Amino acid sequence: MIASAFQWVYVGLAIGFIIFIHELGHFLVAKKLGMDVERFAIGYGPPLVGFKRGGTEYCITWFPLIGGYVKIAGMELEAPEEEKEEEGQEQKQETGAEKGFYSRPVAHRCAVLVAGSVATCVLAIILYCVVPMVGTMEWADYDQLFIGEVSDAAAPFEAGDRITAISGREVHKLHDIIMALVLNPDRDVTYTITRGGREMEVLYQGTADPETGEISGFSLVSGAFVRVLDGLPAQEAGLRTGDRILRIGGKDVSGWEETVEVVQALPEGIPAEVVAARGWEEMVFSVAPVIVGSGDTPAGNTPKFGIVPFVIIQHQPLAAVRMGMRRFRRDTANLFTVLKMLITRKIPMKGVMGPVGIIYYSKQVAQLGLGRFMALMGFITLNLTVLNLLPVPVLDGGHVVFQLIEGVRRRPVSVRAQMAASKVAFGLLMLFFIVVLKNDVVRWVGDFWMRKATGG
Repeated sequence: MIASAFQWVYVGLAIGFIIFIHELGHFLVAKKLGMDVERFAIGYGPPLVGFKRGGTEYCITWFPLIGGYVKIAGMELEAPEEEKEEEGQEQKQETGAEKGFYSRPVAHRCAVLVAGSVATCVLAIILYCVVPMVGTMEWADYDQLFIGEVSDAAAPFEAGDRITAISGREVHKLHDIIMALVLNPDRDVTYTITRGGREMEVLYQGTADPETGEISGFSLVSGAFVRVLDGLPAQEAGLRTGDRILRIGGKDVSGWEETVEVVQALPEGIPAEVVAARGWEEMVFSVAPVIVGSGDTPAGNTPKFGIVPFVIIQHQPLAAVRMGMRRFRRDTANLFTVLKMLITRKIPMKGVMGPVGIIYYSKQVAQLGLGRFMALMGFITLNLTVLNLLPVPVLDGGHVVFQLIEGVRRRPVSVRAQMAASKVAFGLLMLFFIVVLKNDVVRWVGDFWMRKATGG
């Protein structure tokens, strides 16, 4: 219970830090360009503690775990008295302060508006490059992707084919294949496979459901590729990291969960026949399970071989930076493609995750280690960077559009027009929020009942 509560705080701090960096970008550029910043707040709500320096109030609010905000003098949209009293008179947007937001040149205003997204973009790049150095737990089941059952007679696959690339891009995980198919709907894609030690390319039009992970036409072998721990029975029997467990004691196993169930049902100390695949060769081992750890815990009371389903992969700094930048470019391109497909309704809205889903999913990922959690935070930061720059009123990108229009017309967009556009955009965003919130609730309720049904 305490660990679970700590994970929620952990997630709240991480997401709050991302928002804090975004607001810090606005703050630093506004200060640099000579604008009056009235308040820099961590969190939202009334100030709890703080101090004032250089004309700016620095404070922590009553809700510090949910980001922050920057209040720049004269930035609030409010129709001036001239516009209220005299219909049709042109808006001047004068704030009465020489260092107010609208008293500065258009270029300065645009710089302040995009500074938040620039800051989060830099943060995302740093996270993407640091993650490979920290190391991530990768499920060994997905280190090699083999074709299992082929349900489409027209598919050019055979059971046992190993997929190494799609459309020239290497694939290492199930997620890689799903994304490649989602981003290339209704078209043939080139699969690079190895069959019997020979590499070949085949064309096939497949589809994948990003929500369920189901792939049409074929299934992937989820055999238990394992990491062998030192000094335990599996290593002593001759098993190696990367071997794929096929059978234990005469029982076929098709994944890690089945492997665990079969091993735990074995009597301690009595050798069992284990059949494993090493490359294309099947090998037979005799492994006697042992009790590992304290008998006071459920984990300590069950027989074990000394194998685990994942590996922690770490890279040297230069290699990590290259890998991080490659993944950053790939995810950025994929994000724009997904946005385009959402707008054109080529992929359904039901797969979109909202803020509640993001927080819930982040909490689950936090249990998988620092590397995986940092990778998710990097991806969320990238998403916030791009979404904030969309040309939608109430977002930074929408405010930039208003400034650019003023630069072209040589006169500002009226406050009434800006406020009207912002109200419409806010309404549409609230509608979008309701839809994704419904997705989050449906997904959470489904997960809850699944755990109840399975005793989880």
